[in-house]
Amino acid sequence: INAYDLFEGYPEMINELDVKLSVSDVFIMLQLLLEVDLVKLMDVRFRSFSTLREIPCLLIPVEKLEPLAFNFNLSAVEIQGGCAGTCDFPLLTYLEDSSPFVNNEENQEEISKLVTDFVDYWTAFVLDMLGKWSFLDVFVIVITLAALRSYVVGAFYANVAFIDDEVFITDVNVTPESGLVLLCFVAALSLVVNHIVMFYHDRVEESNQRSEDRANGNHEIAKRLPRRATVKYPIWKHEFSGSSKSGFTRVVDPIKAKIMMGVVGFAFLLIVIGIWLPLITFELRGLLGLLLEVVSTDSPRLNGEMLNRKTYSVIEMGAALAESPTTNGFEVVSLTFFKILYAIATYIGPIILFIMMTVLFLVPVNLNTGKSLFFWTKIASYWSGLEIFLVAMVLTIMEISIVTQFITDFITNDVCSQIVGALEVLVEEPDLDAFCFNAVGILQPTSVLLFVGVALELTCFYIITVIAHAVLADRYYDAYKGLRSDVKPHRMLRLDRFILTHFTTLKRTAQRPSRGAVDPSAPPELAGGVGPFTDLDNQDDNELIDHEDMWCAPCNRCCANEKGQRTAEARIDAWQSRFAVASNVHRRESGNPAFGASGGPPAARFRSNSIDV
Repeated sequence: INAYDLFEGYPEMINELDVKLSVSDVFIMLQLLLEVDLVKLMDVRFRSFSTLREIPCLLIPVEKLEPLAFNFNLSAVEIQGGCAGTCDFPLLTYLEDSSPFVNNEENQEEISKLVTDFVDYWTAFVLDMLGKWSFLDVFVIVITLAALRSYVVGAFYANVAFIDDEVFITDVNVTPESGLVLLCFVAALSLVVNHIVMFYHDRVEESNQRSEDRANGNHEIAKRLPRRATVKYPIWKHEFSGSSKSGFTRVVDPIKAKIMMGVVGFAFLLIVIGIWLPLITFELRGLLGLLLEVVSTDSPRLNGEMLNRKTYSVIEMGAALAESPTTNGFEVVSLTFFKILYAIATYIGPIILFIMMTVLFLVPVNLNTGKSLFFWTKIASYWSGLEIFLVAMVLTIMEISIVTQFITDFITNDVCSQIVGALEVLVEEPDLDAFCFNAVGILQPTSVLLFVGVALELTCFYIITVIAHAVLADRYYDAYKGLRSDVKPHRMLRLDRFILTHFTTLKRTAQRPSRGAVDPSAPPELAGGVGPFTDLDNQDDNELIDHEDMWCAPCNRCCANEKGQRTAEARIDAWQSRFAVASNVHRRESGNPAFGASGGPPAARFRSNSIDV
């Protein structure tokens, strides 16, 4: 198994994992109907495969494959594993001893560590993002409430006071029922619960690190922070640890940092102005819209205002919720709930996010405070939902006409749909909507300000979090290197590396004193050296991201060639290191510390173990 494809969030965890599965009393019965094109089969080229992603290359040109029957039974399973290279997971270290793995009380700690790392690097982020985008339903409801709400006393506007008001009233409203309200409430509650779980997860992880410090004899670290962890300075002035052989140190580019903060301020200004400007206009059409248009044209009280057209800003759309009719306490609570969520996501959340981004990037903080600010900045981003509101608005514009006609037919028992043909014959204007009731949405030109502001906000947020994450990881490495085993930063995505490369620069500096010690006296082996972010341009691709990965998955093609050759050589280096066989052959991956020393086992021995895998 190529671990770089399997555990992308955990760098250099393993290089090669040999898993042996022993089963007993196995009965397998499989019946397949298989049709093969023999002409294409003759053109198949068989070659070696180094990753699971290249397995499709081996497939025979099958024209038809139909499973007829399948049965599988076994009585016992025993797993043995071996790891070549660097294994950081205790569970995999346990498997490396080639001992049978049994899920008992002794192995609960290893399993817990494995699950914890998985939650930390993948699940938590996915849950937060899914919880945030589940608010899409809330915004669709709010926009629909504003679009379809219409209460007009026609006798008043038509200036015919002698007619009773109840004779000529237009009242259209939408009220969310209990099922939809409960769905949105559960989505909000799950997001809050996930924040709480991640908060305590970080606290437990810190407690485990202190326990590990005491177990390793680093009692000073367990009692008080290293000196480097208590120094306060802002992220935009950070100087990364380590220096190159030519004496250059990577620093955050101050000019680009100031430009980015200017863009942040500009985005804030656009959003603040944009939420007050007209955003969208809803027009009621069909027979009801035509009636309201006639009343509006003839009414002396409206001064040209059209009752069948309503223009809303973000603020006015939230205020329109108060106009929705309520008949019982549940509807009052439901509308209040939607008002709160709408206000948090469109007003409060974006403002807090801008404040948190500015504080995180500009305010001098120590390591622990920086981690806390980073955590709460991410929390603020999950509750800032202007981008979700804009997506919901676009979706509503695309679908509101269909939904309106469906609701109208449902309420009138398809009476309106049955008279559409007659209306099309009677109405002379071909462009007039021949419906009982219809609604369309039109974006206003001033909505560009809000769209641009949100786009700039998301871009700046991602750039700031990438830089802040790298700076905090470097500060942790700087403070605890040589004292803890988890100081090496995790593998960066190619996009993150691109951002960090272009928002930092190299500066010539004198050799700095060693870092990472509690007292001024530090181990001599910690002095100097290249830091984890010193040379971003020349890092090994295997430590960051495979360039061809983005093409393999969507195109379902085989990316062998140069990548496959590099991966195959890496496998050879890993197995040579495992069996401690020397080799004088130099390969590209031999300098990767994850693979250890290079070696060259006899060909027969290597093939034998490869076949076992």
